[in-house]
Amino acid sequence: MLQLWARLAAFMIVFTTVLVGVASLLGRAMPTDEIALDPLSANGRRDITLLDLGRNLRHRLTYDAADYFSPAWSPDGQQLAYIAIREDKQSLVVRNVYGGCCARTVFTTQAETGGLTSANLVSTAWSPNGERIAFTAWQDGGQVVYIINLNGEGDPVQLTANIANAISPTWSPDGEMLAFSWSPAANVEVFAAPVSGLEMPVQSDRFLERLTANPSYESWPSWSPDGRYIAFTSDRDDNSEIYVLDAACVTQPDDCESTMRRLTQHMARDIAPTWTPDGQYLLFASNRGGEWAVYQLDATCADKGECSPLPLIQDIDSSTHTSWRP
Repeated sequence: MLQLWARLAAFMIVFTTVLVGVASLLGRAMPTDEIALDPLSANGRRDITLLDLGRNLRHRLTYDAADYFSPAWSPDGQQLAYIAIREDKQSLVVRNVYGGCCARTVFTTQAETGGLTSANLVSTAWSPNGERIAFTAWQDGGQVVYIINLNGEGDPVQLTANIANAISPTWSPDGEMLAFSWSPAANVEVFAAPVSGLEMPVQSDRFLERLTANPSYESWPSWSPDGRYIAFTSDRDDNSEIYVLDAACVTQPDDCESTMRRLTQHMARDIAPTWTPDGQYLLFASNRGGEWAVYQLDATCADKGECSPLPLIQDIDSSTHTSWRP
């Protein structure tokens, strides 16, 4: 019996060693620090491009005559969702990048092409459990927020009515709420709404929690992975800068303005904040160097206020949507 246990122990040691070796090889083989972007290509159209920062590799995923915008990684890091605009059609596409084949269209509607205008408005966001996608779609000349179940059950749910452009949805980490920019009454502000329990599409901002209240353009909200903050872009200081508010104020939105802190201050445009999946950094696009590039801030800046951003990616050809692979 003792000999049997000794042989079994020896086998487990060898087996574990093999597993560690295989895991190490896979770790070197799989992409690390991978970011999806939507830069302009040489033909003047936007394409989805992957950048592997760890290995300094660039891979273009889309090549046809459509324009592709706003890539968003699935929570498991295996799929990308993005918007395709081809002639007068806008489609939401889900593509297997790892662990599978092909791309599939899960929603199609009429589109309005408009170059950078379309690029700034169309956006996608996976729910934290990977089962739903919130996205913006053209409807009768404006943008509305939809939520679609990826299991094919039910029709897409229209969250906002077409009374103004609603853009840039972002999920709370628990998947219970969405924050987005909307201008149903006056200027564009950041709102939050539960994804259930509302009569949809929402016709008025009185049914939502208004998180910003300033006569300026406030957009691109991004909920931090730990749920503590919502970063956004605002031109309240006569220039586009990155701000953050305490997400806890969603339950008491009248206090949100008092929690806001400006994270950047530059004469150039700082826009489109997004968090890394581990919440350690906040990325944003800026043309402060003359050309558009991606910069990063340490997440501790959200507590301290203004910080010094560091350049992360240069030469992104006007890309403003950044998604870091989980």
